[in-house]
Amino acid sequence: NPLSLHDALPILGESFYSRVEKNTESKEIIANKSFNLIKENDTIFLDASTISYTIARLLIKSNINMTLITNMFEISSMITVNSNIHFIFIGGDYNTIVGGSIGSHSIEQIKLYRCNKAFVGCSGVDLKDGNISVSISEDANTKKTIMSISKETYLMALNERFNMDGIFNFSSIMDFNSIITEAPPNITIISDLQKYDVNLI
Repeated sequence: NPLSLHDALPILGESFYSRVEKNTESKEIIANKSFNLIKENDTIFLDASTISYTIARLLIKSNINMTLITNMFEISSMITVNSNIHFIFIGGDYNTIVGGSIGSHSIEQIKLYRCNKAFVGCSGVDLKDGNISVSISEDANTKKTIMSISKETYLMALNERFNMDGIFNFSSIMDFNSIITEAPPNITIISDLQKYDVNLI
């Protein structure tokens, strides 16, 4: 049976911290794969997502020389006094569901920066038309801006996202250098992805 809007609302409105506790093993795998792509002296952007939160934890523990730009304030409590990481926090309107600052004020600040790698999460990946989506319009526009300032962009997506859709499209599969998943998707999904010429990690 198709999900009614009433059934879907608790999923769409789930808070950041309740999502952090879900699919932790799979998110750890994606976070580790993402972490391995980050090098000394990189400038990266981590968007507000539960996987980004895990990547930030790994980066802070590694304490490498780099610059981290993020709209996710949750990681500020993890920063140590002697950190080698230069942190830049994007302000604006804080959204408890997204777990970060989104919207026009945040977008104006993001445009002031450049980075060489951006790691972005999503609510859904539509394999029919290649659209990547989220459930909140301001989040979609914020992610679009994050992607525009980065030389390389990486989509972080649990395999279950290939069977889900958000409401607001913010990019296409072809806009990303790679999609990072916890494990190889099934054969049908891999076949569908091949037409978009995107790398799977």
